Amino acid sequence: NDDSDASLESTIQASKLASLRAHRNIIFGARVYNVTTTDADDEDDSTTTMTTPLNLMTGGCKRLLNVALNDAAEYGEQPQAIAALYGLCDWVSTCIHEMEREPNADQCSSEALLHIIQEQEKTGDSTTYEAIKAIATGIPRPGHSVVGVGTFRDGQKGWETLATEYAMTQDGLAQEAALYRMCGG
Repeated sequence: NDDSDASLESTIQASKLASLRAHRNIIFGARVYNVTTTDADDEDDSTTTMTTPLNLMTGGCKRLLNVALNDAAEYGEQPQAIAALYGLCDWVSTCIHEMEREPNADQCSSEALLHIIQEQEKTGDSTTYEAIKAIATGIPRPGHSVVGVGTFRDGQKGWETLATEYAMTQDGLAQEAALYRMCGG
């Protein structure tokens, strides 16, 4: 029946599929896909299916996450979510460039970075700030030839503070973190 085929095809094209990964009590990799199909070739019966990442707040991702949270807590363990923070380095780099252009400005798109800079000015120790800058830009600190383990160690505390701020304030960029927060994370 042509009507049922057309209905099935429109249902498939409007579908949103959600996925996430879990290992014991750790939940990660939440994604939503929009499924689209192309017309089959006359000589070939195959249909091409493509997936495109969508906004994580749509579709069944929140429902799927709630099921995963219940499963993860089933044996008394505290569920934990790990989110990829795509765009974090670019955001920190942009904040650094804003501060370097207008060093006397009290306005910065990152309160955490502003606090780190103020602490540096108080103590005279620029180790954390220089390490954060090197991690964000990929350019080694003065006197160093690579962005290595020492740089990551020196910038770890500040970087974690910046990552937390990014996850809490940049919902459009940190959608996975926002999804986890919506579900109590």
